[in-house]
Order: sequence, then C-alpha cells, then structure tokens
Amino acid sequence: MKTPITMREPIFKAGEVVQLKSDGPAMTVELIIKSARQGIPEGIFNGDYKCTWFNGPTLNTKEFAEEVLKKHAGRIGIIGSI
Repeated sequence: MKTPITMREPIFKAGEVVQLKSDGPAMTVELIIKSARQGIPEGIFNGDYKCTWFNGPTLNTKEFAEEVLKKHAGRIGIIGSI
C-alpha cells in the first residue's frame, strides 16, 4: 500500500532573505522548487529552495532543504556611500 502524498506549502517566498540555521551569509530565495523527486509529482513543492548570495564579487547559487533554512533577522544593506 502506497502512502498518499500530502501537499506541503512552502514557508518562504521568492525574494525573501534567509540564512542557514547554522549561521552563514544572507541569501535570497530565488526559486521555490516544484519538481519531481522521489515519487513527488511534477509541480508539487518538494521542500527545496534555490538560493543566491554574494561572496565578495562572486554570485553563488545552491539548492537548500527547507529544514536547514530560517528567515534572516539581521539588517541587510549596502556598505559604503553613494
């Protein structure tokens, strides 16, 4: 007997600033992953987010599970003056 798939709603939205629960840089949620994975049909949230962040001038991108992310509580801004 197969276990029914339960619909799971994402906690974070695209554009929100998050960080790893274990600390780390502020990251922007770029994409809520809705794709087939381990028996989850296409178009259903699979629990992962594609996040982007800068490390100096380098743009980084990686997928993270919802369970390892938290909303970033710190101040985000640009260092320097215009």
